[in-house]
Amino acid sequence: MARSMPSAPVAPVPAWRGRMHVWAVGLSAFLTVIGVIVVIPSQRVPVAIYGLGMTAMFGASALYHRGATNPWLQAHMRRIDHTAIYAAIAGTYTPVCLIGIGGETGRRILLVVVLGAAFGIACAWSPWWWLRRVNMSMYVVVGWACLPAIPQLADNVGLTGAVLIVGGGAVYTVGAIVLGLRWPDPRPDVFGYHEVFHACTVVAATMQLTGISTSVLST
Repeated sequence: MARSMPSAPVAPVPAWRGRMHVWAVGLSAFLTVIGVIVVIPSQRVPVAIYGLGMTAMFGASALYHRGATNPWLQAHMRRIDHTAIYAAIAGTYTPVCLIGIGGETGRRILLVVVLGAAFGIACAWSPWWWLRRVNMSMYVVVGWACLPAIPQLADNVGLTGAVLIVGGGAVYTVGAIVLGLRWPDPRPDVFGYHEVFHACTVVAATMQLTGISTSVLST
């Protein structure tokens, strides 16, 4: 009688998986409401789009990493999680482009970001695995669409605001690299490489929130 091969051991899910984003979604939703209330009327729509994008990203991640329990749900929540990342990128660019950069340049960059995000979302939901693999590179490509307008952003909102916004993008990129390399992986059973990635997203979002709220929205 043929023996069945023993199955490979399943690596334990780190204890901190998704916890930071559970906390971040509540704070993001709260700050979105406050932001819409306190800004001037002409800035409310960009701020609402920004806040909803950030809340969607943290909320989808929290549900995926803490709430999805069966393979079918996990597969669909993974795609929703990836979709929400693009929503956060486009949402962050909305006040940066329309208020911080402004003018025709800002509108053109925002259009490029929205189209790039739409393509990335299509890749995330594609039935072809090779298109789904494009996701990670698309995050970085779409996220750095503002490169040509950084000098203009700095002129309009000041050096501090521009450094916080661009620096946040750099931290997001570092997180994407960590996720792609799966390194560093300090405590695989508690706080692994994925948690380092999540920590980068929280730090990056905080930096950009500070830059947008103190510099962009004051223009």
